[in-house]
Amino acid sequence: SPKDAREMASFRVFGGANGMYGTGIQGMVDKNVCCKDVLIQISAIRSAINKVGALMLENYAMNCLSLDENSEDKEKLQELIKTMNTFMK
Repeated sequence: SPKDAREMASFRVFGGANGMYGTGIQGMVDKNVCCKDVLIQISAIRSAINKVGALMLENYAMNCLSLDENSEDKEKLQELIKTMNTFMK
């Protein structure tokens, strides 16, 4: 459901209510952790955001565009989603 997708997206990107990713990066910077390690964590966050974006796009396309379940357009849309997910990885 759209609500479930939003909740999963929020948890995966923001680490739940505490926002662990952002505070984790800030803590690393505050502790003068090696820049390479901070960049690796930033890369991981970007990847997570891309995955959540793909999930939200898929949810929107499948639940909000009001396409007929049996239409050829639905099949084309599923192929587009698959291609976008591959691209965003």
